[in-house]
Amino acid sequence: MNKKAHFPVLQIIHENKDYIVVNKSAGRISEKSPYEEITTESLILKHLLVAKRKPYLGVIHRLDRVTSGALIFAKKKSVLVAFNQLFSERKVQKIYLAIVKNEPPKSSGDLLNYLVKNNLENRADIDHTASKEAKESILSYKVIGKNNFGYLIEIKPKTGRFHQIRVQLANINLPIIGDA
Repeated sequence: MNKKAHFPVLQIIHENKDYIVVNKSAGRISEKSPYEEITTESLILKHLLVAKRKPYLGVIHRLDRVTSGALIFAKKKSVLVAFNQLFSERKVQKIYLAIVKNEPPKSSGDLLNYLVKNNLENRADIDHTASKEAKESILSYKVIGKNNFGYLIEIKPKTGRFHQIRVQLANINLPIIGDA
């Protein structure tokens, strides 16, 4: 029997001549990797190859494997440079939603911590003081819903640190449901 390989469907949110916005599924990594056959980037490249023999594809930002959400990829080098400028100047506001089991201490608040990247264990740890290794990490959160599963919170990071959201929320006893 001849079996066709299953190739996931790419969920395109918006596409124009300059960039493409897609919905990244939880469980899939954002960019090409020698260890993963199917990534969000490889799905987009396959889509672009239909119209162009050697398309340009620039990764503007990433989401962790366990995170789903909108990702933007540039279709031109100049667009990648322009988006990188917007991100570096913090002119792009990222908004995340997470479900936590425990009730937050307040219905809204700001968190400020110092995070140290732990490369050996692929995680970030909180330090109590700023240092060369411990970077200031700031986010705001607010509760926007509640049901039998937990509390739905909206998170707006002011800084973009490695694993920032999960570490800062876990630090106030709000681990994200489904996060390893």
